[in-house]
Amino acid sequence: MPIKCLNQFSQDWRIKARLVKKPAALRHYRNDRGEGHIFNFDLIDREGTMIQATMFNEVAIRWFEQLQENSVYIFSGGQIKMANKKYTSIKNDFCITFD
Repeated sequence: MPIKCLNQFSQDWRIKARLVKKPAALRHYRNDRGEGHIFNFDLIDREGTMIQATMFNEVAIRWFEQLQENSVYIFSGGQIKMANKKYTSIKNDFCITFD
């Protein structure tokens, strides 16, 4: 499925995308709801459409070292949400969350 076709009603989707931006380190956070780990990364498909993806806690810890910049992967099973434009520079109305 092309990234441009994803929306919050998408179910059983799969995308093939290149990981184009990954942080140097896994980030630890602490807020009113608790603490954990977060890993944001940017994806682009063959049509040139980008989307930001985020992994939390155990999922972030498990995949941070395995996912490498400039490698192509097939992603599925995440939740498609409306993007918060304060936290991304990607011009996509949606983002993907894996937790």
